[in-house]
Amino acid sequence: MATMTPPVSTAITASLLPVYKRAPMEFVSGEGVELMVCDSAEAFADGIATLLYEPARAAVLAENGRRYVEENFRWAAMNARLIRVLNGK
Repeated sequence: MATMTPPVSTAITASLLPVYKRAPMEFVSGEGVELMVCDSAEAFADGIATLLYEPARAAVLAENGRRYVEENFRWAAMNARLIRVLNGK
């Protein structure tokens, strides 16, 4: 996601993201779709093929994924979370 590569993932891996909400084929955070969630080998192959054959959709996923990483995992965001934890909030 940080490299602006449109990601395809399994639900298990995607569930590690803080705002994961299960949706068929795509991860939705409220702001937009950041990655495709595919749990079977066939669905995974279909997800990759979809991104290869639909470059505009791949570009949207790549941009949304990058924005998600910048908003949630940059140093300022991580520091703010750490301060909240240390302050017991």
